[in-house]
Amino acid sequence: MSFMRFLKDKLAYIITNLVVFGVLLLNLHLFRYSSYLIYLTIIGGMVSTFLPIVIEYIKKHGFYNAMTTCVDSLEKKYIICELLQRPTFIEGEIVYDGLLQINQNMMDEIKTYKHRMRDYKEYIDLWVHEIKTPVTNVLLLTTNYQNAVTKSIEEEVEKIEGYIEQTLYYSKMSLVEKDYVISNLSLGDLVKSVVKRNKKMLIGNGIQIHLTDLEYTVSTDEKWCSFVISQIITNCVKYRKEKAPSIEFYAKKQEQNVVLFIRDNGIGIKESEIDKVLMKGFVGTNGRKREATTGMGLYLCNKLLTKMHHSLQVTSKEGKSTTVAIIFPMSNFFLMN
Repeated sequence: MSFMRFLKDKLAYIITNLVVFGVLLLNLHLFRYSSYLIYLTIIGGMVSTFLPIVIEYIKKHGFYNAMTTCVDSLEKKYIICELLQRPTFIEGEIVYDGLLQINQNMMDEIKTYKHRMRDYKEYIDLWVHEIKTPVTNVLLLTTNYQNAVTKSIEEEVEKIEGYIEQTLYYSKMSLVEKDYVISNLSLGDLVKSVVKRNKKMLIGNGIQIHLTDLEYTVSTDEKWCSFVISQIITNCVKYRKEKAPSIEFYAKKQEQNVVLFIRDNGIGIKESEIDKVLMKGFVGTNGRKREATTGMGLYLCNKLLTKMHHSLQVTSKEGKSTTVAIIFPMSNFFLMN
């Protein structure tokens, strides 16, 4: 708060005082009072007009400047009252008390929101747990009574399982607190376990798997990363070519990162859409043509990887291939936190 701006705000008060003292001086002059009394009146008028303004400015300047600095520098601006001292002038006290009430109200809202999110997660966890029982029973029935119809049912139920898992991880992603554990894992073992878990889908769609150069150790959460790789495999299968479809897994060390590449020889992605594939709900031209899709798979993968301080990159040549790269930082910093 500049002094000139403060004076401008006090302009009405200053003009009123000067007019009153001007009238008083005029009367002193007309009634031929001594020059000494007139000079004394002038000095008294100036002091009584401007001294209170200077004192008020000094009191308010420190508080408002501190508040402005805090607002500009704080990331969590709602904690501003914890850093400010209570002012000694009435307007400042009103502002300070108002900020305290606003802050308390917002903290109550955040607390309510956290409780709702916790309740929501508990409901989703319960729903996922309960829904697995009938899904497992259906799969057992189709296994015991194999025919063309039950095989089709089995394939659809496996898709349901995938969407259930997607729902579970979406609920975890929305939590405020962390819900993962970073540890050192063999990249080769991680990829092989995910491929094995999806072997029925891969074999059923005639997908050839190629694993090369996976002898690296990465720092990641096993469950979350397995889900991400599984989602990418599902996309590769969904957008495969009918002739000799394949998925290649290989890794490279690039600067301070280990990068896992997952490349298919599928239908690819349009160049104009490549920057949108990580957006929430984006299905693209291929998604609308081939099969109903949610557009949530790669979005979830990107969000989960970001939470683990990894990153995701997608490149593609339309009609030829798509490559998804998962970038693992080599630093063990996150293991120590």
